[in-house]
Amino acid sequence: MTKIIIIVLILTVNIGLTAEAQTNPDDGKSVLLTGFKLFQNYPNPFNDLTIIEFSITDENYVNIFITDRSGNKIETLVEGEVDRGEHYVFFKPPKNMYEGSYYCKMNIFSINETKIIHSEKIKMQYVNSESIVFKR
Repeated sequence: MTKIIIIVLILTVNIGLTAEAQTNPDDGKSVLLTGFKLFQNYPNPFNDLTIIEFSITDENYVNIFITDRSGNKIETLVEGEVDRGEHYVFFKPPKNMYEGSYYCKMNIFSINETKIIHSEKIKMQYVNSESIVFKR
């Protein structure tokens, strides 16, 4: 296990990201954080509520929002300074949202909030709860 962590540290340094270990308060184990990460929402597809996890290694200005396939903003989930670590946000779709594909986009800004230093997006699938058929 130690050899794998050392290899990850070397790879992250070579691509210009910082890496650090942080203690998980739930189980006390050390977790390796590398750069910025927007994880796939869960559940996906979703209907009533979905959870979006992201991690950052330094305090940064973070903007996370949901868009439709055309890029129209549906809702802003996070906008402001966020402490380093792993974070969770919840998205409850508005009542007028149609079934289909949506995107969750995360932008990380420099300290002075003028330059995007990282951008990432995930694709999410919304299924209207009225169209779900339960089989016996």
